[in-house]
Amino acid sequence: MPNFPYLSQHDWLIYDEHHNPDAQIADTTMALQDSFVRYLPKLNQTLAETGQMMANEHSKGQKAKAILHFYPSVRPTILLGAKDKLLANFSEGIEHLIQANYTVTLRPHGGLAVVNDEGVINLALVSDNAHFPLSIDEAYEQMVKLIALTLKPYGLLVEAYEIADSYCPGKYDLVIDGLKIGGIAQRRFKTGLTTAAYLSINGNQTQRAQLIQNFYKIGLADERFPTVNPASMANIADFLAPEEQAKMTVEQFKQAILALLAEHSHYTLGDYTAPELQAIYQPRLEQARKRSLSIQPNKD
Repeated sequence: MPNFPYLSQHDWLIYDEHHNPDAQIADTTMALQDSFVRYLPKLNQTLAETGQMMANEHSKGQKAKAILHFYPSVRPTILLGAKDKLLANFSEGIEHLIQANYTVTLRPHGGLAVVNDEGVINLALVSDNAHFPLSIDEAYEQMVKLIALTLKPYGLLVEAYEIADSYCPGKYDLVIDGLKIGGIAQRRFKTGLTTAAYLSINGNQTQRAQLIQNFYKIGLADERFPTVNPASMANIADFLAPEEQAKMTVEQFKQAILALLAEHSHYTLGDYTAPELQAIYQPRLEQARKRSLSIQPNKD
């Protein structure tokens, strides 16, 4: 088993949107992203103060907690970054996405527009810098390593470098054979840190890219925005043998990550209804709703 301290030195809480009582609320996942990064340091602080956390590797007790959040799309959704609001014709671009039957939300962490549908998975790693400090690049590299190790048994080599003509390009684009399969964004809050990734598992990636390409054309994008080339992106399933492609689903990929996590550490399901989490989440859900409402076209 390859050494992966980031996984092995944490006890993991798994939050899966299939178990979220608010799953049908469009803004719930973004509110949770804002909440977990605040909730986790408080949870670890409580464990430490009550003597439940290991003082060192020879102590009995729990390790520091970390969170793995799966948020596959329950509806076709476009997650926009704050920079997208700078488009000269932003409202008309949003209207195009809505007419294409996508819900449009604004995420709190960085990046630009990405597409979510039933063939795309989003996942986030949330950790506490007080217990496992990571620089910006180190945090990105943990996600790259997680994805690379998950796909290694399939004979796929994952690299990380920018695909400039993809949608939401960045230094840590996830790449197989020169084609982008996903991207990573990061959010830091005091001692909390979230590294989030989207991955195109299967489905029509060309159509996804064309949708964002048209969004930027209609939005009158300037040089600050990518010129999206659909040929620069692909699904993970596209690189598998034909008999394996149908088996590569969002659920299979999720189970592969959980199997890897089980090799390095152990995990339990997180409680969406925990009072301490709800106290943080509810006001952030209202904030997320207001963010999304602020970008909807006027109906005058």
